[in-house]
Amino acid sequence: MTEKKKGRLFGVGVGPGDPELLALKAVRAIERADVVAFPGKSKEESTAYAIPVAAIPGYTEKSALPIDLPMTTDQARLKAIHEEAAEILEEHLLKGENIAFLTLGDPSFYSTYAYIDEKIRADGFETEIIPGVPSFSAIAARLKMPITLGSESVKILTGLGDDFEAEAENLIILKAGRNAGQIRDRLKAAGYKAVMVCNAGMQDEKVYAAIDDIPETERYFSLILAKRERACPARELSSR
Repeated sequence: MTEKKKGRLFGVGVGPGDPELLALKAVRAIERADVVAFPGKSKEESTAYAIPVAAIPGYTEKSALPIDLPMTTDQARLKAIHEEAAEILEEHLLKGENIAFLTLGDPSFYSTYAYIDEKIRADGFETEIIPGVPSFSAIAARLKMPITLGSESVKILTGLGDDFEAEAENLIILKAGRNAGQIRDRLKAAGYKAVMVCNAGMQDEKVYAAIDDIPETERYFSLILAKRERACPARELSSR
């Protein structure tokens, strides 16, 4: 008796929020998938699930598979969450179903999907990763503000986890919302100008166009682009 062919898992980056930023390869992977998986407890609360709605006809008629991925810093708990997610996905893969697992931004960039992909590959399944537009690229394009020019350096950080005072001319600070005020003050002291964008590309997007406008706290999906003043033409950022 011939063994049933296993399905394939596609980690699909859906970008920061604007459905028009979906890559053609991402659209095709979603269209061809038997199941659309996504982080969250339901379709209604998943940002990643909502992005392709306006771009892919018939998308909402596909089988939807929410994967609950609660945030925690407990490493043992995280491992258990990733293993449970992999088990759920493998149940469908064993049936021969192809799955498009949607991730905000890019699946290879600070994405929980990377852990799940690693586990599923170790279990003998085939996977493919389809890149998406990261939030900082979308924000820089929208604001017409180049992230780097010439031989300038750039460093990517998360929150207050790293020291940046003597580092790159350009900084990308992800997940900055909770500590926005502290980051703002440290940037000013270190000679940076900055903008902050919350929920980039979404309907409730909010832009803080000057460093002094950045509040004490903001939403989770908040990103700061910062430039040292000597590397920052006046047309790019305001430091009022």
